Amino acid sequence: MKKLLRLLTGLSFPLLQLSTFPAHPTHPAPLLQTISENQAKEKTISFLAVGDNLIHSQIYEEAELDEGGYDFKPFYAPFAQEIQQADLAFINQESIIGGDDLGFSIYPAFNTPSQMAQNLADIGFNLVSGANNHSLDKGVQGVQNTLTIWGHQSDRTLFTGIFDSAEEREKIPLVEIKGITFSFLAYTYGTNGVQADAPYRVNYLNETQIRQDVERAKAQSDRIIVSAHWGEEYAQFPNEEQKQWAQLFADLGVAVVIGTHSHTLQPMEWLTGKDGNQTLVAYSLGNFLASTPNDVSLLGGMLTFDIQKPDLTIENVVLEPLVIHYEATDPSEILTRHHFSIDRLENYTEEQAKRHGLNGYNGHSVSMDRFYNWADTIIPSDFRK
Repeated sequence: MKKLLRLLTGLSFPLLQLSTFPAHPTHPAPLLQTISENQAKEKTISFLAVGDNLIHSQIYEEAELDEGGYDFKPFYAPFAQEIQQADLAFINQESIIGGDDLGFSIYPAFNTPSQMAQNLADIGFNLVSGANNHSLDKGVQGVQNTLTIWGHQSDRTLFTGIFDSAEEREKIPLVEIKGITFSFLAYTYGTNGVQADAPYRVNYLNETQIRQDVERAKAQSDRIIVSAHWGEEYAQFPNEEQKQWAQLFADLGVAVVIGTHSHTLQPMEWLTGKDGNQTLVAYSLGNFLASTPNDVSLLGGMLTFDIQKPDLTIENVVLEPLVIHYEATDPSEILTRHHFSIDRLENYTEEQAKRHGLNGYNGHSVSMDRFYNWADTIIPSDFRK
């Protein structure tokens, strides 16, 4: 089998070819079975998405190596195999990677070590959104630096949402998988009151611009995927503005909308567009990794589904609840948090919940019952395993 991957941002890159057949098969029956399985895989494009990667100081300090530099991969290790096996794997890089020379920082103006970009690419994320309310935290220099940093990963990761020129902004970001071309568009509601120095700098949620982008994307791709940074922080359900934007995307024929920003898990649904098309909308996947300030933002989600050729229908949609775990030497002091990890809710234990570093912070108590109640309330049964 040959797995074909081409990442384009207006330019074509060489195809990456991977052979999975044994060089000298000795057992015909298993080989025939392998060929059949591989043919089935060639007809299926797998998709995986997680939410906000928001890197606080406790996280990058834990990732710091004794010999210098940073390694964030251990935080994501439990999901590395699934991410690498997915044909398309999405994440929102919430904290800008604005260049190490600008100094690392957290709220209100984040800056994450540059090693994060390589680590996420190593883990297997190949769709990365940079359009969020922290896009301009380090100004124009931060934007230029992050574009350079992500540019080093451009042969395996498509990063979009912020731009260095009007010409780059006008290019439709494209990725080709198994002969199918996808457009990847990313937008944010705002940038924390920081005004962009140029109209092309950040993709904002603007109806006129969105209509133009989608129209051009339709002419260049088979399906459109949108990242939408929207909604209210810590709200567990979408507001009317989110629903209006979601319906616009559906009416324009977008295939999938991945929501971020609320730092909470929110529901997902199918919306019917004006032409009768079906659009899958996940209003928010919550945090993937962060030092969260409350228990509601500990619960995130991982979305997976298959896109079946030749009709490109979306099937096997599953939203799995995830839990961010950490411990604390002193629960009242945020900077003492350590041992960050990400777990599936189904694998998380009462013992871990009792050890959670959020217990005792501002009166919080981590409860498995609340996690399961939230997951059952928020995730429609059709999207549970």
